[in-house]
This record gives sequence, C-alpha cells and structure tokens, in this order.
Amino acid sequence: MVGLHITEKDFEHLLSDAQMRTLPLTSKTPDSEWSQLGIVTLTMVRASSHHIALIPLYKLPTALADHLQLSPRELQSHLRRMNKSKTSVIHTLVQSLDRDLTALGFAELSQNELEEQRSALLQENAGLDRELKDLTEPGLTDLDLDLMMSLRGGLERTSQVLNGAEVRWFNMRERVIGQ
Repeated sequence: MVGLHITEKDFEHLLSDAQMRTLPLTSKTPDSEWSQLGIVTLTMVRASSHHIALIPLYKLPTALADHLQLSPRELQSHLRRMNKSKTSVIHTLVQSLDRDLTALGFAELSQNELEEQRSALLQENAGLDRELKDLTEPGLTDLDLDLMMSLRGGLERTSQVLNGAEVRWFNMRERVIGQ
C-alpha cells in the first residue's frame, strides 16, 4: 500500500490559489510500519467539472475486481469475448454513421438545389420589376410634350418630367452597363 500525506492546511491553501507541493511518498512495510519511498511533486488545484475523482480499488465494480483475480489465460479469453460482443456494437454504430452521412449528403444537395432556385427566382423577379417600371413610366411623345407645354405652368412641369425621364434613363443605362 502506498500513501501520500496531505494535510488539512494543504487543502485550505487550495481555496485561494493553485499550489505546488512536494509530498513524501510512503509505503506500508510487512511490519505494518510506514517507510518513505521517495518524494512526489504535485500541483494541486481546486476541483472543477474537468476533474475526475479517484476511486479506491475496493470501490471498483465487482466485475472488474473479479477480473483482477483471473489467470492471464482466462483474462485473455474474456477479452476476446468482449471484443466479439463489441464488434457488433461498433458495426451498428458505423452503419448509423453511414446513414447519417448519406442523409447529410442529400440535405446538402437539396440545399444547393434550393439556392439555385432562389437565385433563378430573384433574377426573374428583378426582370419583372424592370418590366413593371417600364410599363408604369412610359416614354414621352411629341404630342405629349406639346400638350404639356400648352397648359398653365406647363413649361415647369414639362421640364420636371423631362428631368425625371433623364434620371431614369441614366439609372437604366448604368444598370445595363453594370450587368
């Protein structure tokens, strides 16, 4: 039996900060006396969720304790049986992963198709918007200009309409050049 002597004071220091300690490593002799085997340097920190508790050998599950008493030949046959039983579990897991991977591949293909459809619909929508704008904002004819100029305040209105038409023409020209 090997033991480490950690005092209560060591634990109190852990509450404030991590501590590096050099501790004596002792062993029980056949005479039931403790003798020093050497020294161990440990960094002790406060326990967190990332730590795993050490379990004394006597508290381990009985199945494991039984295996400690098996001969090497019995232990080897037991490990082979365990390996065979776990092979089917691993095979099932691999099949499940393969199905998941296939489903993921189909989902990615479906996503790509939907993206292509979306892009096509956006382009079609932009074309329809341009056609609608062309229908709702038609060009002016000579007759339209003569009629507008003959009305009261017609010169100002005509210049506003022409300026608006020029801006729309410029914007459309820039859009066509940009494509």
